[in-house]
Amino acid sequence: MRGMFGQAVYLPILLTLAGSHGPTVSRGRAAVRNRLMVGSSIRVGSALRALRRSPVHMKGRARSTNVSSGSPKRIMPAETMLVREEMGKGDFDSPESLARFLELNGLDLSVWGKGTAKSVVSLWNELEARESLIKIKRATEERSGSKLLRQVQVVRVVVRRDLMDPYVLVENSQLLNDGRMRHRGTVMAEKMQSGESAVQAAERGLIEELDGVVTGTGDIKSLHPMQGTTTEIRKSNSYPGLDSLYDLHQVGAVIPCLPTGKFQTTEGHPGTLKRIFWGWHDTRLSPPPMGKHIHPVGVSNLREFLKGSWAFNRTMDSPGMQSVYMDGIATFNGISPEKPFATHKGTSKSLKDIISETHTRLIYSETGSLLLNGIEVKSSRKLAYDFSSEDLSTAVVSFLDGPSKDSVFHMLDLKSGRWEPRHLCGEDLYRGRITVFPGNVGQHPYWEAVWHVSGPKKQQTIRTKYVLMAPN
Repeated sequence: MRGMFGQAVYLPILLTLAGSHGPTVSRGRAAVRNRLMVGSSIRVGSALRALRRSPVHMKGRARSTNVSSGSPKRIMPAETMLVREEMGKGDFDSPESLARFLELNGLDLSVWGKGTAKSVVSLWNELEARESLIKIKRATEERSGSKLLRQVQVVRVVVRRDLMDPYVLVENSQLLNDGRMRHRGTVMAEKMQSGESAVQAAERGLIEELDGVVTGTGDIKSLHPMQGTTTEIRKSNSYPGLDSLYDLHQVGAVIPCLPTGKFQTTEGHPGTLKRIFWGWHDTRLSPPPMGKHIHPVGVSNLREFLKGSWAFNRTMDSPGMQSVYMDGIATFNGISPEKPFATHKGTSKSLKDIISETHTRLIYSETGSLLLNGIEVKSSRKLAYDFSSEDLSTAVVSFLDGPSKDSVFHMLDLKSGRWEPRHLCGEDLYRGRITVFPGNVGQHPYWEAVWHVSGPKKQQTIRTKYVLMAPN
């Protein structure tokens, strides 16, 4: 069996025989045993099928099993299989054999293919396309989770319409063939195939993902490497429980024919088609979104952090529906409140019970435009952020307009850099995650609010990213 780069890969099966009568087994069982001897060069799928057919395939500790009329033989369970080096194209006969192998190595596949997670079939297709490898972790790669490691070579493509254009192309979201919506919010990324350079993979990915807009290599004015390769190990959102080793490359591209606004493309074949929603990111506000895992930044003085004008972009995704996008400006201005405090709607309890008499307030005002079924619609909103003069790290957020006017929305405390509020609106539950991220060197941090809405008639995810334009 050979891996992605041609190394010989062996599947040693550890067999321990016990008993005083020697290896007296029937001819059929002997054939199975001989195929599973230590060092046998066999395909993983074949080995797993042999184990399934044989009574020696058991879970848990080793057990005694009568495989003939002779004495019992003790054989190590299938979980003790060891795989050396890496496995890739041709090493698993089918997605089913890959699934069995993953389960034997401690992976829970019940959540794969649900939500934003990909399926075992997707991983098998990756391996067959020479886009990834499955490896056993070395000691330096050990961490909680599976013993396995998925290795991927990825090229991130920073696309502009002109070399000096501050706007870069961003893949906002994907609508999968089964109706699931995956939020992306990053520059285009393409898995490299065996033997491909970063530039070659970028060119192939651009033609595949921008099909219909980019008709061929002639539409791509230039492709150029931007930086050296970096490596990182992190948990995979696509394959839960399977840590991934990413070798990351970066390539710049100039494509003058791209639309100036938001647009859509379709990628794949019948049965696997996905719709991709594209937009543009202004690098004058923040660096291109690369999809890296970034640790939150704690905020000790929330009031001072928020004051000023923020550019925001918002994506609203609902299952089976086209994404709705909104761009605009949000300002936080400090004023003395006209009313002492908002009240909890439906009760007489005042916010005096939550924060002290002496307090300050920031008024949040947002204005923007959203694209709904191809029609641009103006939108606005106002919220109040009330702070105790004794603690400017915590705010009470309340509505200043709409049907929920003067009622509390949620508390906000970003000392750890992250806050997860809850809000019940009728039968709809809003589960939030508000996170502060570091900006570029010398730049103000930015923050993101994600709300997952669930109810009898409503399922929606709302993501808003805020980048400081000018402090007050």
